[in-house]
Amino acid sequence: MDWGKARAILIFAFALMNAFLAYRIWVEPGPYAASASQATEQEVRAVVEKLAERGLVVEARLPLRNLPMPILEVSPRRPQPLAMLAAFTAELAGPGPLTEEVSPGVHAYRRGEAVLSLVSSGAWSFRRPRLEPDQERSDGIWSLAEARRVAEEFLKSHGGLPADARLDLALALPAQGLYRIEFVQVYQGWPMFMGRFRVGVGYWGVELAEGIWVNGQGFRGERKPVVSAAEALRRWADLIPAGEEVTVKEVSLGYFTPAYDSDLWQAVPVWRIRAVDGRSWLLNAWTGQLERSN
Repeated sequence: MDWGKARAILIFAFALMNAFLAYRIWVEPGPYAASASQATEQEVRAVVEKLAERGLVVEARLPLRNLPMPILEVSPRRPQPLAMLAAFTAELAGPGPLTEEVSPGVHAYRRGEAVLSLVSSGAWSFRRPRLEPDQERSDGIWSLAEARRVAEEFLKSHGGLPADARLDLALALPAQGLYRIEFVQVYQGWPMFMGRFRVGVGYWGVELAEGIWVNGQGFRGERKPVVSAAEALRRWADLIPAGEEVTVKEVSLGYFTPAYDSDLWQAVPVWRIRAVDGRSWLLNAWTGQLERSN
C-alpha cells in the first residue's frame, strides 16, 4: 500500500468534510438559527432608555439571542393529606377541636385560626395568626439570612424541600413585619415558575407557607421562536399604569402553566420580569401576552 497517497486522500477528505460543516454552520440557515429571536445592543439600549423616560428602570442584563423553545409537559406531585397533617401537628396544636373540611377539590384542617389546605391540583397552603414582635425578647428572627434558614428548615420538616429546588427570592418586608422567602423548581436547567414554595417568616417563626411542585415529563412538539427580551419588556411596559415607577431586577426565560386538576398538562415558555420589590410578571414567550402577575 502507498501510505503517502493514502494519507493525502484522508487529509483531503477531512478538509472537505470540515468545509462542508463550516458551510452548514455559518452560511446555510439551520432549522433553529433562522428563527432565533435576536436583538442588537443598540435596540436593547433604545428600549431601556425609552422605558427610563417613563420611570421604568431596567437594571437587569438582557440576553441578545434566544433559541426556539418547545412545550414542556408536567404532571402533579400531590401531597398526601394524612402525611401533611402529621407534618403540621405542632402548628395545628392548641385549644379547641381540630376540624376536617372536605369540599370538591379541597381538603382542609383547621384549629382556631390556623388552617392547612390541600388542593387536588397538588397545591397546599398554611396560615396561622400573626405573632406581634416583642422588643424585650432576644430570640426573634431579625435578619434575612436567619429568615432564609428558618424557611429552609420549615420546608424540609413539612413535606420536604426537593433536590430540584433553587432559592429564588429573599426579601425583607418591614411594613408587613415579614421576610418573604421563595424557592423555584428547576427542570433540565429551566426554571418552572409554576413549581415553587413561598414562605412568610415573621419575627417569631413561619406565619404562612404555600407551595406546589410538579414532575417534568419532557419537552414535546415543535420548537417555536420566542420574542426577544427587549420585545417582552416593551409588552410589559404597556401593562404598567402611567406614572408608576418600577425598577426591574431580573428578566429571564422559563416555563409556566396554571395548576390543573389533571394527571398531565402542558407548560409554555415565558419571560419573567421581576421588580426589586418582589413583584413579577410572566409573559408568554411565543406571543408576548401576559400569563400571570403577582
